[in-house]
Amino acid sequence: KALQKAKKIIAQSPKNYYDKEANLLAAQCLFEDKEYTKAIPYFEYYYNNVDKIRKQDVFKMAYSYYATNQYSKAIEPFKQLSTVQDEMGQTAMYYLGDCYLKTEDKKSAKNAWSISADMPYNSEIISASLLLSGKLALQMGYSSEGSIQLNKLLTEYPNSGFGSEATNILSEQLLKSNNYSEAYKLLSKSASP
Repeated sequence: KALQKAKKIIAQSPKNYYDKEANLLAAQCLFEDKEYTKAIPYFEYYYNNVDKIRKQDVFKMAYSYYATNQYSKAIEPFKQLSTVQDEMGQTAMYYLGDCYLKTEDKKSAKNAWSISADMPYNSEIISASLLLSGKLALQMGYSSEGSIQLNKLLTEYPNSGFGSEATNILSEQLLKSNNYSEAYKLLSKSASP
């Protein structure tokens, strides 16, 4: 009913006083129904016609782009949330990292995941971000940074579902650098109950 009412207001000519709010309402209704493609034009209209937009609405617009594989378009609104110090800001940085990776900007992806990993709000997102930023750092040749991120994951989040992957990546890195004793210790430690 809310969506129908919003569309009725939007269709009025001349524009209704509540036209912008009606577009936001339509966008939010469609977002909640996971109709991201349909929500985007309403979010864009609202975004382009107001002076200030709430962080929740910026996140929803960015996520709508993300969910419809429009990663380049999702980057800017997710970036706007980089200074938000709460779980939404942390989640935005996590998705921003994925957007950057999907647009082949590995350095920015690593940096976004590092920011997400440093935010203390959601341990699952921290663990995933530590794994992804560490893995990417190693792939890019930043072995010290990558090792620090993966070791942090293993020590601070030992029960994380990402522990075995982090252990495998770190042990491979240690073997490549001929550090067999440390690789053995790491693998032995992970194998013990």
